[in-house]
Parts: sequence; structure tokens; C-alpha cells
Amino acid sequence: MNLRRLYEFRSIIQSNKFPIIIESQLSWENINFNQNEPNIIWDYLRNGTKYLNDKIGSILSRKGFTVKFAGVFVHQKPKVTRIYEWNNCSSDKLNCELGDLLTVFLLVDRNKNLLFQTAFVSQAKKENRIDNKCQRCLYEFDKVFKFPENMRRDISILERHLPEFYRRHRSLNYLILDTIPYVKYIPFEADIKVNWGFIIYQMLLGLNGLYFTKYLPRNDYIGWSRIIWDLIYFTGKSRYRNVYRGNVIRKFLDEFNEFDNYNKNFLEGEDKEGGGIPILFIIVQDKEQGE
Repeated sequence: MNLRRLYEFRSIIQSNKFPIIIESQLSWENINFNQNEPNIIWDYLRNGTKYLNDKIGSILSRKGFTVKFAGVFVHQKPKVTRIYEWNNCSSDKLNCELGDLLTVFLLVDRNKNLLFQTAFVSQAKKENRIDNKCQRCLYEFDKVFKFPENMRRDISILERHLPEFYRRHRSLNYLILDTIPYVKYIPFEADIKVNWGFIIYQMLLGLNGLYFTKYLPRNDYIGWSRIIWDLIYFTGKSRYRNVYRGNVIRKFLDEFNEFDNYNKNFLEGEDKEGGGIPILFIIVQDKEQGE
């Protein structure tokens, strides 16, 4: 990765800080909050990304960079299982959803090869409270979880290790979906709130979300990068009949086509039993990098 180009892109972002923050917050303005959480997420990935492209993508796409926001929605999210041996937080049940939305930042070259990438997972809540103790324990106390048994045909090792606690605020959070959505960092009781516009600004700078590897990790690695690749892969499986685990990000990038074509900003999984997680992609292409 060319650091000079990375700093040049960050300069573009910093010089447009306030339009990015304001317009990113306004991207929720026409979303119907009288729906349940999954439908609100669907609405945002379909219509909020269009707003982001119209208002932000167009002003940031210059000096050889193209910025695009895109959404992928799936209907069925797999539940994970808490492993009690690794935690000191008790809950009534062991199974809960890992999250409701995966936000992914991708910096790619002209050939759509990954240069830099970060991601975080959010639990969406319509109110500023948590009524699911399993989810809270998973995010704030647990070290390990297991994917469901029916995924064993795709992944031989079901256990996954969550990031260390000092890095967890960059990887797991709560998305509070009131009329002015914001992110709430863990632990929940600390009550640290950041508006959605500033989260998008930080993601564009590469300063939010946790880094994950640009290649599919080896089979015996079960940390953060594997979690992100797993989630994107299972989301891809709900859309594509045949998709290679290490090529699923490229598959999405190819379907979103040219990044300055904002008409293609939303995809929906066709297999409602395929699993995965809804994804917000923030894609930046540097057309001056790559052979």
C-alpha cells in the first residue's frame, strides 16, 4: 500500500469533515423507524446508501479516488453459542445473534485488490437499553463463541475468539435506532455515545473498525479476521450458489461494478436460509494504485 496515497485520501476526508458528519447523520432522515430492527436495517441499506452516495460519495470522489457506499441484506442471521468456561457473566440462554449489521471499510486498487480494510459488528436496538443478557455477555465479557453445528460443512472449527478487551470498542458496539441513530460503545453502562455521522467519518479515515487480513486466514486461525471472513462468506452464500471462501469480497466488488456508478448500491440475499449478516460496505478505490 502506498502510504502517500493513503495520507492524500485522508486529507480529502479531513477537509470535508463537517459535510461528511452532517450528511451521514441525515442519511437516516427518511428511514421509517416504526419498523422492527431488521426492517430498519433493510431500509437503510437500500435507501440510506443511496443518500450517502449522492451527498458524500460525489464530493469525495476526486484526485484518482472513488468512494461508494453499498448495502447487502440477508434475512436469516445465524445464532452463536456462548461458551461458559471462558466468561464470568451468566445469562438465561446460551444462544443469541452475533449482530445485526456488519460495517466494512475497503480500500482497493484499480484492479479491486484489497489494500486496507477494517470492520465492526453492531447489535441494533430501537431503545437505549438491552433486554438480551446473552448478547450483552457475549460482547462485554466473553472470549470465545461457537458457530452453529450446521455450519460445520463449511468450517471445520466452529469456535471463534473475540478480540482482546482493549480492542473490543473498535470491533463490537451497539447501534441505537432512535430517530437520531448513534453508536454506543461497550461497556453499555459507560454510556459512551457517538453519532452515526462521526462513525462514518472515522471509518473513512481508517480510524474505526478493527483491521482484518486481506486474505482468507489459514484454517487453524480462529480470531477476528476469520470471524469477518466467515460472516462475509455466509452472506455471500445467501446470494451466490457457488462462491469460494477466499474470493467472496471480490465477488461483491464485481457485482457492485464500477464504483462511480451509484445506481448499483443494494443487493439482497435470495436464499433466506443461507445465514450471514447484513453488511454496509464503504468502498474506496484508488485508481492510481495497482498494476
